[in-house]
Amino acid sequence: MANQIIPSIGNYKLNKLTRIEYQKHLNRLSEKYAKTTVQTIHSIFCTAINKAVELELLQHNNFLNLKVQKDNEIEKRNYLTRDEVSTFIRTAKKASLITT
Repeated sequence: MANQIIPSIGNYKLNKLTRIEYQKHLNRLSEKYAKTTVQTIHSIFCTAINKAVELELLQHNNFLNLKVQKDNEIEKRNYLTRDEVSTFIRTAKKASLITT
């Protein structure tokens, strides 16, 4: 975890780190790591922030409810476009898979 957090945001004081900067950090991690890995890093970070709140080092955890997204992930879809359906039907007819 230290290799993912300290190089990017380790220079910030916790009370000066904004949600926007931390979200940018999560987005950068999402470019390199799987979504579940980034979620784990975020979870560990939030646990540390919650402990800081408990010890009254911070007033509250500003980093709750942030989204971990996978921007570079190819969009997964389970449907065909109109052109893809037309191509499929033409190809199937040529292969005699569909009878008219």
